[in-house]
Parts: sequence; structure tokens; C-alpha cells
Amino acid sequence: MQFRLLIEREDPVRGEVVLNATRDAINALVGGLEFDVEDEQVANEVLLERQLSKGAFDAAERAAVRARLLSVSLAEDLHELIKNTRRDLRAVIQEWATAVPDRLATAREHIAGRMEAEHRLLAKVRESLESDDQQVTMAAARIAALLTECSRRHDALHRQVIAARGVFLEEHDRQSFRPPALGHLPDVNREVLTPLLGLDSETALAVTHGPNCIHRANQPIGGNLTVSQAELGTMEETLAATEREVEAALRGATVTVRELKRALGAARSGHVRDLRKSLAAARDAANRLADDTRGTADGFDLDEQAYLSSGGYVKELLAEAETQGLSIVEDDDRLLCYPSLLRVLPSDAAVEVDKVRDRRLRPSVLVAALARAQERGPRFKAEAFLDSLRSAYELLVSGTDKRDDAVIRLVDIWSVLTMLPGQRGQYSKQEFARDLYLLDQSGVTHTARSPRTLRWAASTGTKGSGTLVTVARNGQQQRYWGISFTEAPR
Repeated sequence: MQFRLLIEREDPVRGEVVLNATRDAINALVGGLEFDVEDEQVANEVLLERQLSKGAFDAAERAAVRARLLSVSLAEDLHELIKNTRRDLRAVIQEWATAVPDRLATAREHIAGRMEAEHRLLAKVRESLESDDQQVTMAAARIAALLTECSRRHDALHRQVIAARGVFLEEHDRQSFRPPALGHLPDVNREVLTPLLGLDSETALAVTHGPNCIHRANQPIGGNLTVSQAELGTMEETLAATEREVEAALRGATVTVRELKRALGAARSGHVRDLRKSLAAARDAANRLADDTRGTADGFDLDEQAYLSSGGYVKELLAEAETQGLSIVEDDDRLLCYPSLLRVLPSDAAVEVDKVRDRRLRPSVLVAALARAQERGPRFKAEAFLDSLRSAYELLVSGTDKRDDAVIRLVDIWSVLTMLPGQRGQYSKQEFARDLYLLDQSGVTHTARSPRTLRWAASTGTKGSGTLVTVARNGQQQRYWGISFTEAPR
């Protein structure tokens, strides 16, 4: 049996080739290839619960780390299926016809059980957070963080499982009407470049410049339409194809530089015959490089402003986020992705992320950056925000005949905070709702500047007008309607 533990992938952010662990590697790490991941995870949770009951927090922490690795393995399995479905449905159509429906049904049941178990384990761990033993408290906090991450991963995975059938149907419709692919594409390094380098220069030139040779990757097919254009549909696919073409051109540039270096050495040493051959090879390589570069430049005709205006970019961004297990919700002209707020700016060919314009439009890169921002967490000064909130609240209460602790709508407080000209454009309702959620999560209810305590209004107003909506860390919508401030009991 053959399997791979590591695969090379290019990091689109750093522009470097990195090693990624495969699902086989994760399986090997968490207990061996002969174990079923789902069964292993159930057993691990039983072990973790027993260790928590015994107070063996060091062992419990190791079990929690193991649980996280198992969650990653489950997500990787589904991610690979969705990725292959989006890439070429024909390659996995047999799986969808036979094994996939049962796998998805089993996955739904398994994930539901795991989320229930994780909530139960978290409740046990939180009991230990009140321990007088500092080491126990710190270990319990680390275990709680690991279990929370597992729960978040399972929540995202559950959404992917539910949406998987929709992805299949969508890709079936899209790929059914896509122009046919070109058939087998050779492995350039193994099937083309390596055999070519083993030939003598005369034979190699005959192969690359013969009458039956198509030496331009961007050869026109049917008028001015190019191969890369015929196959592309989304921005991600367009940029990925252009990336491959540029990489091929860079390899051609490497050949050109290598031949020029050989010519330089021959000129320095006086090997005239070798110098002549190297110069001819460098000239031919440079001509091929120029042709390939020209073809890539002519074939790249992406109108990013029109694509951003059409709504297709947002749809693609949402699909990429779902594939990577990240929740993004549309709200008017903004996209909510805890803790970030996004706005697509077609006229500037940019995306505004938390008021910072980012011109990196490739969906996979942007979603990866949003995921990192989510892992880092927000930079939020809860006490300063609460002071501003209380000041606006007191201003509204003082202008009416209401009680000092009356409930005030949050949209009215936002109006006070943005009453100066131009401020509403600088501080939107979506940003205000996001800050309310961060304040809610911080647990801060009063500050040193005032003993008055914040109270969130729990009324039916959250279902009516004036409701502010944001997205929580777990991807669920969070609604806020009103608040009040009460005097601290004496």
C-alpha cells in the first residue's frame, strides 16, 4: 500500500512552497492508519471525560490536543471531497453515486454526537476554573480553549456537510455546460522537461521546433479565444491558470539564464564552439520565453471591476469561505466575518477589511487572511467603548421624562454616537453591532469612571425593527436591541 504523509503546496500569501500534512499523516499521528477516525474520536472523548472526573488534568490536556487533531482529520476528508467536486465532478461522480450519501449521513450523526459531548465536557471543565489551585485553573483553561476550538471546527464542518449536496448539484449544473476540457494534460516536469533535457541539443531543437510541435501553451483555439480562457469561470480559476502560465515562463527564464551563464563561461575560457552553441540555445530560449510571456499577457483579460460589480465575486468569496470552514454573512453592502467587516469596492478594485483597503482579490488568499484574523482575535477596548455607550445613553435619558434606568434602543444610541456630519459613514451600524458583541463577550459591565452597571434588554424587540445584527465567532447571528444602566446595589 502506498500513501503520502506530506505534500507540497504553494502558500498564496507568502508565495512559498510549504509542506502540508495529508489525511494519512494525521491518521498516523493520532493513532495509526488502521483506526477509524470517527471511532477513535468517540473513544478519545470517553477517555477525556474519565480523566477530568479523576482530576488528571495533564492527561486530559493531551487527550484534548488529540481531539483537536481528530477534528482536523475529519474536516480534511470532507474538504478534499468538496475540492475535487468543484475541480472536476467527473473524477468523483462514482463516489457521489455510491458511498458519499452514506458518508454524509454518518458524518451528520457523528458530528451531532461530538458537539453534544463537547458541550458536556466544557461544562465539566468550567467547574474546575473556579478551583483554588492555580495549576488546575490554568490546565482547565487550556483544555477549555481546545474543546472550544473543536466545537467551532465541528460547527463549521456540520455546515459543510449540510451544504455538500447543494455543492454537488451546483457543480453538476455548472460543469455540464462548461466547454469540454482538453483531455490529458502531461506532467510537464516528469513527462516533458526531464526527457527533453536528456537529449542532445540538435534533437531537442528538432523536437521543440518541429512542424507538429505546439510550443505555446496559450495556442489560440477558435478565433482569439485561448485555452486558458475557455476553461475558466471564476476569479480563483483565472488567477490559478495565470499563475501556472507565469511559473512555466519562469522556468523558461531559468533555461535562458542557464544558457547565458554557459556562454559567459565559454567566452571567459575561450571555448569558441561551446560559446556558439550556448548563445544559439540562449537566443532560442529567449524567443520561446518572449512568445510564452506575450501569450500569457494577451490571454489575461480579466475585468476585475466589472466582476466585482456583478455580484459574482461575493458569491465566489462565500463559496470559498464555506470550503475553508469560515462563516461569512451578507448584510446590506457589507460582509460580516467575525471579527472583521468587509466591503467590496468595485471602482477601486479592492476589498475594504476593517476600514483598510486590500487589493489582494484572490478569494483563497482573502479567506485565509480572514481566518488568521479570526484566530488572532479582535483588538477591542471594552471599557472605553462602554464609557462611550453610557455617555450616549445618559444623554438620551436626560432629554426625556423616562426613568434613569429605562431601556433605550441601541439604534438611538448609535444615532447619538454618529450625530456629527460624516460620522455615520465612518462608523456603520454593522461596526456598532460588532462592537456590541465584543463588549458582550468581554463580560465588562461597568468601568472605573462610573459604578452604573450595563444591562442588556431581553425583550421581544429583538424580533422587530431597530434590531442590530452581527455574526458571532461560531458563525451564528447575534441580535441586539436595547440596553439600560442601573445603579450598583449599596
